[in-house]
Amino acid sequence: MKILYDSSCNLCKLFKLALTLLDYKRSIKFFPLNYGKDIEKEILSSSFHLILKDNSVLSGREAIPKLIEYLLPFLRLPNPILELFKEFYDGLSKIKIKSKCGKDG
Repeated sequence: MKILYDSSCNLCKLFKLALTLLDYKRSIKFFPLNYGKDIEKEILSSSFHLILKDNSVLSGREAIPKLIEYLLPFLRLPNPILELFKEFYDGLSKIKIKSKCGKDG
Protein backbone atom coordinates (compact mmCIF):
# COMPACT_ATOMS: atom_id res chain seq x y z
CA MET A 1 0.00 0.00 0.00
CA LYS A 2 1.30 3.45 -0.95
CA ILE A 3 0.19 6.90 0.10
CA LEU A 4 0.93 10.04 -1.86
CA TYR A 5 0.83 13.18 0.27
CA ASP A 6 1.96 16.81 0.19
CA SER A 7 5.34 16.53 1.90
CA SER A 8 5.66 20.32 2.12
CA CYS A 9 2.42 20.72 4.12
CA ASN A 10 2.69 20.60 7.93
CA LEU A 11 -0.87 19.28 8.32
CA CYS A 12 -0.13 16.54 5.77
CA LYS A 13 3.09 15.64 7.57
CA LEU A 14 1.11 15.31 10.80
CA PHE A 15 -1.38 13.05 8.99
CA LYS A 16 1.56 10.93 7.77
CA LEU A 17 2.93 10.69 11.32
CA ALA A 18 -0.45 9.55 12.68
CA LEU A 19 -0.72 6.87 9.99
CA THR A 20 2.85 5.74 10.62
CA LEU A 21 2.10 5.30 14.31
CA LEU A 22 -1.03 3.28 13.54
CA ASP A 23 0.66 1.12 10.88
CA TYR A 24 1.66 -1.78 13.12
CA LYS A 25 2.51 -3.89 10.03
CA ARG A 26 4.90 -1.16 8.83
CA SER A 27 3.76 -1.79 5.29
CA ILE A 28 2.51 1.64 4.18
CA LYS A 29 5.03 3.42 1.99
CA PHE A 30 4.79 7.20 1.74
CA PHE A 31 5.71 9.25 -1.32
CA PRO A 32 5.47 12.95 -2.23
CA LEU A 33 2.68 13.98 -4.58
CA ASN A 34 4.99 14.26 -7.59
CA TYR A 35 5.30 10.46 -7.49
CA GLY A 36 1.72 10.30 -8.85
CA LYS A 37 2.51 11.10 -12.46
CA ASP A 38 -0.54 9.14 -13.71
CA ILE A 39 -2.98 11.20 -11.62
CA GLU A 40 -4.47 14.35 -13.12
CA LYS A 41 -2.63 17.37 -11.65
CA GLU A 42 -5.74 19.13 -10.31
CA ILE A 43 -6.87 15.95 -8.54
CA LEU A 44 -3.33 15.18 -7.38
CA SER A 45 -2.95 18.41 -5.43
CA SER A 46 -6.42 18.27 -3.87
CA SER A 47 -5.84 15.49 -1.30
CA PHE A 48 -3.83 12.46 -0.30
CA HIS A 49 -4.03 9.36 -2.49
CA LEU A 50 -4.05 5.73 -1.44
CA ILE A 51 -2.64 3.34 -4.04
CA LEU A 52 -3.71 -0.23 -3.41
CA LYS A 53 -1.86 -3.42 -4.37
CA ASP A 54 -3.90 -3.73 -7.58
CA ASN A 55 -2.80 -0.14 -8.45
CA SER A 56 -6.29 1.25 -8.01
CA VAL A 57 -6.33 4.71 -6.44
CA LEU A 58 -8.62 6.07 -3.74
CA SER A 59 -8.34 9.76 -2.95
CA GLY A 60 -9.15 11.87 0.09
CA ARG A 61 -12.42 11.08 1.84
CA GLU A 62 -13.02 8.01 -0.34
CA ALA A 63 -9.80 6.44 0.99
CA ILE A 64 -10.72 6.90 4.67
CA PRO A 65 -12.77 3.68 5.07
CA LYS A 66 -10.05 1.58 3.39
CA LEU A 67 -7.37 3.14 5.62
CA ILE A 68 -9.40 2.45 8.76
CA GLU A 69 -10.06 -1.12 7.63
CA TYR A 70 -6.35 -1.63 6.97
CA LEU A 71 -5.01 0.04 10.12
CA LEU A 72 -7.68 -1.27 12.50
CA PRO A 73 -8.85 -4.60 11.01
CA PHE A 74 -10.44 -5.69 14.29
CA LEU A 75 -12.74 -2.65 14.22
CA ARG A 76 -15.87 -2.76 12.07
CA LEU A 77 -17.36 0.70 12.05
CA PRO A 78 -20.94 1.32 10.95
CA ASN A 79 -21.45 3.62 7.97
CA PRO A 80 -22.59 6.63 10.05
CA ILE A 81 -19.30 6.54 11.98
CA LEU A 82 -17.28 6.21 8.76
CA GLU A 83 -19.16 9.23 7.43
CA LEU A 84 -18.07 11.19 10.52
CA PHE A 85 -14.44 10.32 9.78
CA LYS A 86 -14.95 11.47 6.19
CA GLU A 87 -16.49 14.75 7.38
CA PHE A 88 -13.58 15.25 9.78
CA TYR A 89 -11.15 14.72 6.89
CA ASP A 90 -13.11 17.21 4.76
CA GLY A 91 -12.75 19.79 7.54
CA LEU A 92 -9.00 19.23 7.70
CA SER A 93 -8.79 19.51 3.91
CA LYS A 94 -10.39 22.95 4.06
CA ILE A 95 -7.75 24.05 6.56
CA LYS A 96 -5.04 22.78 4.20
CA ILE A 97 -6.55 24.69 1.26
CA LYS A 98 -6.81 27.91 3.30
CA SER A 99 -3.22 27.60 4.53
CA LYS A 100 -1.96 27.28 0.93
CA CYS A 101 0.49 24.49 1.64
CA GLY A 102 3.51 24.02 -0.57
CA LYS A 103 3.23 22.74 -4.08
CA ASP A 104 4.63 19.24 -3.85
CA GLY A 105 3.18 17.98 -7.10
